Amino acid sequence: MSYAVVHMQKINAGAIRGIQSHINREHEPHTNPDVDSARTPENYALVESRNFYRDVQHIIRTHAPKTKTVRKDAVLACNFIVTSDHDFFQQLPPDRQRAFFQDAVDWFANRYGKNLILSAVVHMDETTPHLHLSLVPIKDGRLAAKNLFTKSELRELQTAFAKDVGATYGLQRGLEGSNRGHLTELQFKIRSSEKALERASERVSELAKEAHIQEAMASEAEKRLSKARNEAAGVNTEYLAKRAYLAACDASSAVSVMYPDYAVVKKSLFGKETVTVPKEKWEERHVSANEKSALRRAVRQFEGAVDDFRQRTSGQYVTDLEKQVEELSSENTALLHENRSLQALVRQKDHQAERAMDALYDKLDAVLDKLPAAAAEQFVQEWDANEMREKPEMDLGPEL
Repeated sequence: MSYAVVHMQKINAGAIRGIQSHINREHEPHTNPDVDSARTPENYALVESRNFYRDVQHIIRTHAPKTKTVRKDAVLACNFIVTSDHDFFQQLPPDRQRAFFQDAVDWFANRYGKNLILSAVVHMDETTPHLHLSLVPIKDGRLAAKNLFTKSELRELQTAFAKDVGATYGLQRGLEGSNRGHLTELQFKIRSSEKALERASERVSELAKEAHIQEAMASEAEKRLSKARNEAAGVNTEYLAKRAYLAACDASSAVSVMYPDYAVVKKSLFGKETVTVPKEKWEERHVSANEKSALRRAVRQFEGAVDDFRQRTSGQYVTDLEKQVEELSSENTALLHENRSLQALVRQKDHQAERAMDALYDKLDAVLDKLPAAAAEQFVQEWDANEMREKPEMDLGPEL
């Protein structure tokens, strides 16, 4: 079962240009290992902003008149990642994918105000399609992310989005009340990479099985081809032997100009000659002539069968077998190439996941170093317990 995923990240003034570069792919395709730059042109904007900081300031001036001064650490925008799992998008046609993301934008516009949406861009160049929707958190005429996105609001957001948008596409809400906590974007990418790694590994196994089957089929076709060639050679040898036998019969039974010594020639009173041959000799000659005639008919029939064999079996059948062997060999080669490509992808995703995990733990270590020892130890214990409770399916939980 697939789930509707809505993940939020708060953006302050120091991070606004970085999130703009990430969303608009201004520099990242060359530096971010998660991005397939060949697919970056497939990304599309549903709400476009080329200058986040300028547009944020305009929205604040227009819709937050009670905000006179913006603190340096103030949250200027909230970036929502809207997505689901890879399998969900695999079975969803491109036009339905776009409709899903457009419905998500419309839902946020209706709930928080169309004029507060800063940007909405769909990324198709990463492992799983997802929407980056950025909005300026204004409530009651004031810039106030903390007051707008309370825990209860975030919980209600998850429920309402799953009901209003997700259910239309067969998606369910994440488990409410779970203790999974909030995933950072880095953790989110780690989970996505791990899932992609699992799928690629499964595909490698499938290709190995397919390649083994293709090799067996090619071997069987080679055997049939060899057998057909042997049969053709045998028939040709038999044909030549019968032709030689018939020629020998012709030579031995040719009519001689001389009468045989056992023939007696007599003249009648009117001068007409008659030839007398012993009965047993005549029967031998008669039987030999009949055998020769029957043999000629048999050879003619055999020649017809040979022609048919050459055209149907030795010709077309062998040609078909040769073609089948060639096709199976080509298909097997293609499967091997795809297998190698997927194995390379598995290694790449594995390295990406390792780098992401290293970066995550470096950040955690930096934070833990600033905490009291007791607090740091408690955090690590809760982190480990949370990891043990997690299921294979990625669920961001009810809270953001």
